[in-house]
Amino acid sequence: MGSIGDYESVLADRCLACDVFAGKVKALGGAIYEDNYWIVEHSLVLVLVLGYLIIKLGS
Repeated sequence: MGSIGDYESVLADRCLACDVFAGKVKALGGAIYEDNYWIVEHSLVLVLVLGYLIIKLGS
């Protein structure tokens, strides 16, 4: 395996961020808001903060 700076890279069976970026996983109910610049969705994992949202750059 290669290294990045002082860290050794590792391979994972599943990568949630990779699956989201590839469009394989979507938030339940879809995007709350979406335009040419932003996409706002609910978190895909349990978060202890009520109203926690994920804001991503649009495509």
